[in-house]
Amino acid sequence: MKHVVLTGTLRCGDDHAAEVVSELLAEHVDISRRETGCLLFEVTPTADRLVWAVHERWRSRADLDRHRRGLRARAWGERTRGIARDYLVSDVDEPVPYSLDYDWLWQPAAVRRLVAEISAPTSSRDETARARAQYIAQCDTDANGVLGAGGWAVEIGQMREDGATCAVTAVITSGGEDVADAIGDAAARLWASFTGVPGCQIEWIQRPDEPAAP
Repeated sequence: MKHVVLTGTLRCGDDHAAEVVSELLAEHVDISRRETGCLLFEVTPTADRLVWAVHERWRSRADLDRHRRGLRARAWGERTRGIARDYLVSDVDEPVPYSLDYDWLWQPAAVRRLVAEISAPTSSRDETARARAQYIAQCDTDANGVLGAGGWAVEIGQMREDGATCAVTAVITSGGEDVADAIGDAAARLWASFTGVPGCQIEWIQRPDEPAAP
């Protein structure tokens, strides 16, 4: 299923227009976040006092269209009508948990590495950092400082930022007879930790097979 993402900028022509945005913004964001189908709604200031960054995520294009129609009857729509918008609307895949690939997992004599590339808008940096800490807190730490539990280990990198996106990479490793259960458990815990982060996406990457140690 596809979600709809709107990104871009709101550009005021002068200080008066910027004052109007500042006056109405909190109410506009609050109402929008409570609308049917709204998954993420962020309008944040930039280094330029006349420009705001906009990031929205809707469950469907129909939900976004309904939101836009409703703006006409609100103070925000009426009083910011003349302010320039530069938006890009695109369809994106709905984030999904990892689905076990038994053909990959059950091949003999191999170590399995599953990479999770986690990304979210920078407006969700605090939630992303908390989710990372929550996942780490669920893990045991062995004498060598390796994180893991129940037959799997994980390396989870520091959160990094690149423009409008913050990201975390986690590498889950397991092997042996219970590799499917172990990888599934590790991935499910990671998904549960991060799925509540607004705008979060997780790309699951199955690394090429690696021979087990003799």
